[in-house]
Amino acid sequence: IHYMGCLSSCNLEYKIASPDSLAVIGSNSIDTNGELYVSSLNVVTTRQMKRIKYLFDVVSSLGILILSPILIFLQKNPVRFYKTVFRVLFFQQHWVSYISTENNPQGLKEGVFEPIDEKYKQHLPQDAIEKINLNYAQHYAWWNDLNILLRNIGKIG
Repeated sequence: IHYMGCLSSCNLEYKIASPDSLAVIGSNSIDTNGELYVSSLNVVTTRQMKRIKYLFDVVSSLGILILSPILIFLQKNPVRFYKTVFRVLFFQQHWVSYISTENNPQGLKEGVFEPIDEKYKQHLPQDAIEKINLNYAQHYAWWNDLNILLRNIGKIG
């Protein structure tokens, strides 16, 4: 707010959005319709982010297959381990996707893992789960998927 006051001589207009919002609808006058301002985020369902997500899934699946002679010893079920890796490699699943709910955001296949650990998910109310899904979708980054995959590498099979 201080900087907004300092720049008042520049004849600028300001719009303030809540952190949970993707867009702001605003007007400078009570007598006119507002305009829609959409923030630019790495939304996971855009074509570019889907490509990045699929590339991550393929590269990480190939890396896991190369390391499988070692990783197989971390798995409870070696057969399920290989089935899961091949399902991700052949685009039937993602390594990471939304938390399963009735109101899942659209655009992603089922994931092997979710943005939150299973033990925490059980105690969260529905609105918190939806916020986590929305945050995952709005702020997608492949390195977050990598972090989740590495934390769960022993739970693939």
